[in-house]
Amino acid sequence: MKKPIIEFQNVYKSFGSQTVLADMSLQIQEGELFTLLGGSGTGKTVLLKHVLGLIKPDRGKISVLSHAVSEMTEKELLPFRTKVGMVFQNAALFNSLTVYDNIAFPLRELHLYKTEEEVQQVVMKNARLLGLEKYMEKMPSELSGGMLKRVALTRSMCLNSRIVLYDEPTSGLDPILAHQVDEIIYTTNKKFSKTTVVVTHDLESALNLADRIGVLYKGKLIFCGSPDKLKASEHPYIQKFLQNRQCSAYIDND
Repeated sequence: MKKPIIEFQNVYKSFGSQTVLADMSLQIQEGELFTLLGGSGTGKTVLLKHVLGLIKPDRGKISVLSHAVSEMTEKELLPFRTKVGMVFQNAALFNSLTVYDNIAFPLRELHLYKTEEEVQQVVMKNARLLGLEKYMEKMPSELSGGMLKRVALTRSMCLNSRIVLYDEPTSGLDPILAHQVDEIIYTTNKKFSKTTVVVTHDLESALNLADRIGVLYKGKLIFCGSPDKLKASEHPYIQKFLQNRQCSAYIDND
């Protein structure tokens, strides 16, 4: 059996009096496309930040790529983060930089290549994969929401990350663009064998994408299994969003 590439062991995290993760245990296998469902405030984004080491747990252990992330120093985390790409909900691009410079930015900052020519080769190679080669000189303000997501994904791919994390990748997009982003995520996972974790409240997206789905409710993982097993679940909260075809904030208020 494969060793998990991401593992949470009895993780707790609170902010003041609010418990966000409560005895969270989860294993994600290498190459898996794992989707985490949950309403607003269930701890989905907090979980992603733990994978990157941006947040430390109050208790418990987190292992990513055989690194004890929960125990690493900031100096140790810097090279580690080149192996874990993050595509933020708002794409997190620099408005003052062109598409090309946004993609090249982490390669330059981390000094991953000796020459600008090498940087250019890596940027353009990955830009072509996602159909961005004609947009290199445009500014983020000139692009659609779906195209901004492509730029953010290309930037992550340039780091050759073994793991890619997505925070609400289809949030705010119309159904056609959301479907396009889903296709990009799915293709990237299958074609390049990248371990992929997608957090979302979009049930349809999760069912279409995932090898396995986890459901967070009040800081706990109340379900983890295949899309078919999710649809067959008799858990009352899961039944609610299956019936409504969405995982909305109300799920946390029952």
